[in-house]
Amino acid sequence: MLNKAISTNIQDYDFSKKKIAIVQSLFNQDITDNLLAGCFDVLELCQVKVSKQDVFKVPGAFEIPYMVKHITKLKKYDAILCFGCLIKGDTDHYDSTRIAVTNELCRLSVDLDLPIVNGVLNVNNEQQAYLRCGVSAGGINLGAHYTKGLMQM
Repeated sequence: MLNKAISTNIQDYDFSKKKIAIVQSLFNQDITDNLLAGCFDVLELCQVKVSKQDVFKVPGAFEIPYMVKHITKLKKYDAILCFGCLIKGDTDHYDSTRIAVTNELCRLSVDLDLPIVNGVLNVNNEQQAYLRCGVSAGGINLGAHYTKGLMQM
């Protein structure tokens, strides 16, 4: 269930007619599944209906911007939420991927004048990832946090 800080004020608005698409990276899926669960908690609270057809799955974070561009061509969504998890390793792959994904999602959002939420975690280790997806004690589910942010736009 949502923590009280997450649920503040968003119940005062009617979001029931909003069409939201979600893109989920399957890499580090245990983490992105939890981000998605937090997202669905907020969407349910806001009475936003999201079907299985509104959730688009991609192999990894790098593929998220490609899928976002494809989704925007459908012209049926008011916003897109993106969830992934990049955990820093011993190579530069982490840095190049996080920078490319962040830059491309920002560019798409501005160029298309469409809210695109970058919910791709960039963490140093699995412990940080589990804290940020709400699994570890004392953590917060950023999937819920990012979704609440979208609802406030």
